[in-house]
Amino acid sequence: MFFGSASKVSAQQITHRLFYTPNGQAMVSVLLGFGLAIMFQRTCKGAACVVLRAPASREMDGKTFRNGAGDECYRYVPRAVPCGAPATPAGASKTAE
Repeated sequence: MFFGSASKVSAQQITHRLFYTPNGQAMVSVLLGFGLAIMFQRTCKGAACVVLRAPASREMDGKTFRNGAGDECYRYVPRAVPCGAPATPAGASKTAE
């Protein structure tokens, strides 16, 4: 058995055995590896995947889009900004029609 005899073992002893012995380190590494593998596994196979892709900028340039919930419209106007510029909150550059 990993922890030896069936006598009472303190939490400090368990921690020491898990993190400071080769067998404990191997067990922790395996558990972390399985955890990472589960987090990054694919969740769909074949045609059952839903892939969301934004349209090309040239397809949206200058077009006006109506907000589905109201009467506000938005015009897409691409503009180049320096990489260090602060981000504009969503909806700040809208133009109502």
